[in-house]
Amino acid sequence: MKNVQIKALTSENFKGLHSTFEANGQNVDILGDNATGKTTTADAISWVLFDKDSQNKSKFAIKTLDEDGNEQRGGEHTVEMVLLVDELEVKLKKTYREKWTKKRGAAEKVFEGNETKYWIDDVPSKKGEYTAKVAEIIDEDTFKLLTNPLYFSEILPWESRRLLLMKLGAVTDEDVVTENPKLAELMFALSGRSFDDFKKITTAKKKEINSELKEVPVRISELQKQCTFAGDTAPLKAKIAELDKEIEVLNEQISNIKNGGAIADKKVLLAEKRAELTTYQAEFKAKANEDVYKLQARTQEEQTNLLIMQRPLNGLHEQVALLESAIADSKAKETTLKAEKAEMLQKYHAERAVEFVYEESCTCPTCKQDLPQEQLEAARTKALEDFNLAKSKKLDGLVHTGKQIAGEIANEEVKQNDALLKINELKADIEEAEKALAKKKEEVAKFEKELATKQAAAPTLDKDEQYQKMVAEGTTLGDEIKSLEEHANEAIADVEKQKQAITAQRSELSAEVAQMGNAEVLKARIAELEQRETELANEYGKIEAQLFQIEEFMKVKCELLEEKINSHFKLVTFKLFDTQVNGAIIETCEVLVNGVPFSTGLNNAARINAGIDIINTLSKHHEVSAPIVIDNAEAVTKLIDTDAQVIRLIVSAADKTLRVVTNEVSVHA
Repeated sequence: MKNVQIKALTSENFKGLHSTFEANGQNVDILGDNATGKTTTADAISWVLFDKDSQNKSKFAIKTLDEDGNEQRGGEHTVEMVLLVDELEVKLKKTYREKWTKKRGAAEKVFEGNETKYWIDDVPSKKGEYTAKVAEIIDEDTFKLLTNPLYFSEILPWESRRLLLMKLGAVTDEDVVTENPKLAELMFALSGRSFDDFKKITTAKKKEINSELKEVPVRISELQKQCTFAGDTAPLKAKIAELDKEIEVLNEQISNIKNGGAIADKKVLLAEKRAELTTYQAEFKAKANEDVYKLQARTQEEQTNLLIMQRPLNGLHEQVALLESAIADSKAKETTLKAEKAEMLQKYHAERAVEFVYEESCTCPTCKQDLPQEQLEAARTKALEDFNLAKSKKLDGLVHTGKQIAGEIANEEVKQNDALLKINELKADIEEAEKALAKKKEEVAKFEKELATKQAAAPTLDKDEQYQKMVAEGTTLGDEIKSLEEHANEAIADVEKQKQAITAQRSELSAEVAQMGNAEVLKARIAELEQRETELANEYGKIEAQLFQIEEFMKVKCELLEEKINSHFKLVTFKLFDTQVNGAIIETCEVLVNGVPFSTGLNNAARINAGIDIINTLSKHHEVSAPIVIDNAEAVTKLIDTDAQVIRLIVSAADKTLRVVTNEVSVHA
């Protein structure tokens, strides 16, 4: 088995976190108050390997945020991880940074986006090489399954969960027959077809026979109306009647053997024993878990109340986020407007500085003679007036535009101030809501702890002597019935041989009667139809028996499959099939702990321990062990055993900065 462990992890400005700890492949506890970087540490582990955070999101904020929620510019964000892969060190390093470029002729550098740099064992690498190296160590999907206790049961769709479990064990048709030998004859009936195909064919055949069974009495009635008597067939009919009685006697013998008194009595007794066992189970569970059920209902009620309290708090946070985003947009717009205002002012001063320039021409362009002095003065005066008028219009336009921009800037400042006031009001409401929520969480934790104690103390059927005695009695009766039925089949075969000989003789006599005339032919046809009706009824019964065997086969196979898969786990079990009201079996995949569904009735401690139990089994199946990262680990007082490295993230109000505990040695990150 490949063993992957974390030796060391260093975060430099990753989401604002500066942290280093040495694990050396051992279990690690990371303690800290809220917002000190515990979840960020889990994000760093996931990001340095797969470019995603611990919630499997590829888009999240890596850069450090300022007080207003804006990304800080210019910094580098680095995570370096040293892994032990079967005791061999592998160093992986990744840096996320901004890319600034100074273009030709420009005075300042321009931001062109972000880039990521990669190193393997301190050697610069390309992204493809880096990704291939990580994949060589551990597959991403396998990593998610083996590192997050809640991934399998909460994030993975039930269809995918079921496919994974099916790889842990398979049940063959031969296994089913070994479990229930009565189903062996069904295997011969299949003739190489699948159960689904065989069931479809058998169901269609049943429908066809039923349809014919309904038609036969109608046809017999029609023939009886047409029938006229001719010829003396009385002696032959009398003989046929005698043979019918003999056949009837043989049929009664077969029926008596099949429904033998001893077998019937034991089947009745077995049914009574099973009913008693079911009643005993229900009464035992109801009595043993009465207090647990009451406390469980109360705990679920409090958990629901906690969720209800959380929703308005989330809404307040969303309002604050929206207002902060609006402030950021307004500030960006204000900056743009101020730049435009400065540009308008610059243009205004430049226009005011423009002076009148006039080039005087003293010669007539047509006759080339000197122009009179009064014409020269008039031309100059006209040019000056035109210049002053144009300049005045430009200056007025610039002033008007500048005032408009100043008004927009003022509006943005008012928006920002209004938003800040609203944020302060919302934060006060958030503080009150969080206090109430914290109090409710304490109440829920008390209920969950008391429930866990009562569940652990509840008695179980496997230790109940009366239950074990009743199970043993049922098993003994089943074995006795099986033995009696095997002997009955031999006797039925002998009687069937006698019946076949008499039936053949009767057919010959019926043929003779048919030769005596049309009436007798009709009567013979009636007899054939009656015989056909009997055969169809028998065949209909056989088909129903086959359909019952198919359902029984699938039921046994489902039970064996669940039993085989569940044998791989210590704490959890899986419900892989549901039986509907009509008896049909459908696929599902529900995780259970002591019969309680993972999705509805488990507390955090049970959910985490159930996840570790699943990880232990999947780790053996994939032949690889990876570090298990447990967020909110303070909810679990005792983890179940695991061979994997465990990194627990624990809320500790006393630790205002991250504190890392390895092998009982405390160091500060």
